[in-house]
Amino acid sequence: MRSSMQRALDLNRRISLREAAQLWSLSDVIYIGPTGPAARRLPEFKAFRQIADNTEITEEQIFGLLHHESPAVAGYALELLIRRGSLRLDEASTLISDRLGEVSMGLGCLVCFQPLGAYARNRILAEQASSSNGG
Repeated sequence: MRSSMQRALDLNRRISLREAAQLWSLSDVIYIGPTGPAARRLPEFKAFRQIADNTEITEEQIFGLLHHESPAVAGYALELLIRRGSLRLDEASTLISDRLGEVSMGLGCLVCFQPLGAYARNRILAEQASSSNGG
């Protein structure tokens, strides 16, 4: 069941990082692409793309979200840094490496929950492997 925040957020206008974080905090899944059998683009994913493309939001502002109490918000911050090609991914991973709150990445139909720290290590390793393979 979608919350009123998820239903009411107007993603046809530019949203703030604070509004996106509020939305992301309502879930334990990090949506970085279309999800489910119908490849739905959920509000969380739309907000992620909008924030990633908003050049007025600085890397420092995104880094601040790594300290958010919600593991999902911290996970989205990591994904934003990956998407923007940050050179500080190891620093970001270190900041959240001990966090045990569970998250899952929503991409396609598979869901696998893991502690945020493990998620961060796995995502950064995957990103490094992809970069070294020219992907």
